[in-house]
Amino acid sequence: MTSHPKRIPHQLIASIGLTLLCTAALAADDPALQGCWRPQQTRLTFDDGSQADQRPDCVVEYKAGRGLSRCHGPQGDVETQLAYEVAAPGKLRVTPLDAATGKPKVAPLESTYQRTGDWMILTREHAPASTGPGKRLVQSTVLSVRVDPAREGSGACSPRGDTGLRTGASPSSSLAFKPPSGWAPKLMDPSADKRLLAAVGPGFLIGVFVPMSDSTSGRTPLRTVVVLDDLRAGAVPVVAKDFETVKSRFLAEVGGSALCTGEDHVCGRILQDGRTVFTELLNIRGRVAMINVVSDEKGPEVDAASKLIVEQFQAQLRRDNP
Repeated sequence: MTSHPKRIPHQLIASIGLTLLCTAALAADDPALQGCWRPQQTRLTFDDGSQADQRPDCVVEYKAGRGLSRCHGPQGDVETQLAYEVAAPGKLRVTPLDAATGKPKVAPLESTYQRTGDWMILTREHAPASTGPGKRLVQSTVLSVRVDPAREGSGACSPRGDTGLRTGASPSSSLAFKPPSGWAPKLMDPSADKRLLAAVGPGFLIGVFVPMSDSTSGRTPLRTVVVLDDLRAGAVPVVAKDFETVKSRFLAEVGGSALCTGEDHVCGRILQDGRTVFTELLNIRGRVAMINVVSDEKGPEVDAASKLIVEQFQAQLRRDNP
């Protein structure tokens, strides 16, 4: 059941993310778009119908007809200035500018946008290349969320950057997170550890965490926590009514009744290869965070202990994403 977002060249992702994020900066005549936006998920669709999920680590801030994007990559943060025009209602044309000359760097690029509450969905159609091997990108869709400095802090309109919680080149989540007290990150690919395979699904890895005492001693932990940003809903905001669908799907997957449930969360467990995987799905800022507690034990007391751990991580996610 292991699944990872497909790895797309960083240059392509940065270009797509920049183009779509920049497009949001175009509508100077739409006050609702003014401010700062952060992408949560980019869904790429290819000419053979296949899809891949990515996330450029960018923000875009715009006002008075000009925009400024900031993206974090292997070489650090890169800023790009933008110019725009509104081609038609819901259709935007953006031109990245050369910082030194103020002249266009490339030909204008067109996208459409749709805003829903604190979220915006940007879509660009890509003309398939007439030649060349392999499948070709035909559409890219970015879901972005509004950044509110009053709620999140004056420095919130910045890329997340390197969190120190994970390793590897796979895309990172837009959700902010610091491990709760008593827990430490374990820098590893969970799909490479057969103990954790049942806790790995289609999502952006936030991190793998073990008790601080196990982290310092080097012994194999009795319990390991894997936190993911679940991608299965697609590049759309998961609002309350949509989360009911997510909960129903989850309960069908675990094959039983919920061990906890609420308006914005649900939990259950599966047993696999003698291990217990206790999972909670938490709807936070339009994303579904997946908290998995993998234990080498099983039984009612394990469920109770795992639920307490999940509550720690749930509370931390809420604090870090107000």
